[in-house]
Amino acid sequence: EVGQDYGSLVLVSDDEDQPEATVDLEAFGVEPLVDVEPTILWYGLVAQGEAATQSFEISARGTGSLKITELSFSEDEAEAFTIELPSGVELPYTMASGLSLSVDVHFTAIDERSCGCVGIAHEVAAIARARETHLCGPSRTLTQQ
Repeated sequence: EVGQDYGSLVLVSDDEDQPEATVDLEAFGVEPLVDVEPTILWYGLVAQGEAATQSFEISARGTGSLKITELSFSEDEAEAFTIELPSGVELPYTMASGLSLSVDVHFTAIDERSCGCVGIAHEVAAIARARETHLCGPSRTLTQQ
């Protein structure tokens, strides 16, 4: 459970002078929290076949380490978007509370409706949870005049 907990442990023995001894117990349960900023990446107008890059930050908040287990797109979005993690970072990735991780998302304009979401899977007390960052990068056929 999150927060402070107290208890005691009683040791019973055959010691005639002190048949019982007590050990006081104190612990603090922690819970990681994830924060994603920004929650929308806008790429602006990008010509078909051209690319643009935006970044978002994943931060570990709360009182415990945060384990990022997956960054994923739906099947339809995987063609237009790719993720680049910082050098040396591999998933699953555990971050101590207070630390942040910057993630680059590259967009290549495939058609006029390229947009989507990246799912961020993480664990809280061994329970899988997810957050989303929305990605939008409509492409346009640009003509020179």
